[in-house]
Amino acid sequence: MKNIPESCLEKQGSTFWQEIRHPFFWAREEDLPRLRSNAELPFWSPKFAAWRKELNGLDRLVIATPTIDFHLGSNKAALKAALCYVVDGNVHYGRLVGTFLSAVADYYRQSPDWRAIMGTNGPGMWTGNQWGGLSGNHIIDPQMWLSCGHLYDVIYGKGLMPDEDAASFEEMMALFHQLSCLHEEMHKLDNNRSIWLCAGGYLSAMFDHNRVRSAMTMERLRNQMFRFLDTILEDGIHYEIGSYSTGSIAAMQVFARCIRGAEGHDFFKEKVEGVGLEEAYRAWIGTLIPGDSLRTFCSRDRLNHWDSICAGYLEYGIPELGWAISRLHERSWVPMFQHWPQGFEFYTYSDPLNARPPAFRHSHFPVVGMAFLRSSWESTA
Repeated sequence: MKNIPESCLEKQGSTFWQEIRHPFFWAREEDLPRLRSNAELPFWSPKFAAWRKELNGLDRLVIATPTIDFHLGSNKAALKAALCYVVDGNVHYGRLVGTFLSAVADYYRQSPDWRAIMGTNGPGMWTGNQWGGLSGNHIIDPQMWLSCGHLYDVIYGKGLMPDEDAASFEEMMALFHQLSCLHEEMHKLDNNRSIWLCAGGYLSAMFDHNRVRSAMTMERLRNQMFRFLDTILEDGIHYEIGSYSTGSIAAMQVFARCIRGAEGHDFFKEKVEGVGLEEAYRAWIGTLIPGDSLRTFCSRDRLNHWDSICAGYLEYGIPELGWAISRLHERSWVPMFQHWPQGFEFYTYSDPLNARPPAFRHSHFPVVGMAFLRSSWESTA
């Protein structure tokens, strides 16, 4: 950076975020017909009816927990409002999203400056003591930034948030990548935390008025996606193997959708030594365990990260993924806004019209040393 003129490092002009088309992240204009059709399906229609009933009597949304912790669901009502706004176009729901983001901006304005305390908690604990050391009383956990970015993307440019709050929010968003690039987890480059950090950092850099720094950050983090794809082993299993294997693929598809929407580079089509996200989704099919409730290896009695599986079906149309999605109705509950509550389950959903169970019974993954033997794919297996 020493050869870059000082004038280039000061706040200047518009940001990348301000120049691109919105929405771009999860629901682009061309997605709206599919999403509105999905909202009428028997699986989704009761959910939307309940969310509308919950939201119609409200005039604002607040942060539902003492600190902003989206793992605890402090943003669930805002996610419901965003989904209803995308589907219905009702400005009431859009305004509710705006009131929540205004509350986030106010929380940011009242928080200590992270630069004043950075590093005082020791390595890996810059501002808090939750996973990755990036949450606590600051809005720096990448899940929070990705979720806030999604909400802001949905209402951006619609006049549904006061200008002062929007300015504070954009200032807040631009800070994340300046901190996350120093965090030890980012440089490991091989686990789900690093993927989330890079995805959050990439999104954050879009808000940076310093266009040199923004461009350098976005390029560097975008290129890390090739390294992440390289962590998918030759048999399609991510090297973390257990439930975090699925979590890493989920993180990759979030990052891939963000990059594609922002810049057009499609990592769903990229491969490293012949292996990419499509191979990972096909391998996931081979880890399914039949029974009364279809489940996956190391994921108890549920389809872990089923938003990611819906994304795989939407991208590749793999019939066996569609079959797995179609069996969600067999359980009495379906995870929604769970673990990383973003609402992406709906955006990636596509009615599986070509669903069929796998033609194979057994599956073998020689690189990771796993094998699955099944009597059948019936629920009585």
